[in-house]
Amino acid sequence: MLAEKTTQPDDKLPLNTLAIELRLWTLIWFKPTRYYVLLFGILLHMGIESVMSIGLFSYAMISSYILFIDAQTIEIVVRQILTAKSSLMSLCAKALSYRPQPSGFGGSNHD
Repeated sequence: MLAEKTTQPDDKLPLNTLAIELRLWTLIWFKPTRYYVLLFGILLHMGIESVMSIGLFSYAMISSYILFIDAQTIEIVVRQILTAKSSLMSLCAKALSYRPQPSGFGGSNHD
């Protein structure tokens, strides 16, 4: 009897999914829970995409989450990305312009 029960599809799965979506839809409007909900929503829709592969739905949902991010947060993230990019660019420029000094190991004796 246990084997029969485990091979049956879970009838509560669609209801659980709807319950999760309803909670996400409700909690996303409150600032203290917004970023947790966005992270969980991204993970949820990535899971849906990996299991069901239902076209652009998951990508559309994930890309629509940017509408819930505050402008100040976007400015901070963009500023940090640009700062990291300029730091990386200057580091690469230094690495490309680096010229090693002769070490003296080429047969000359400097005692």
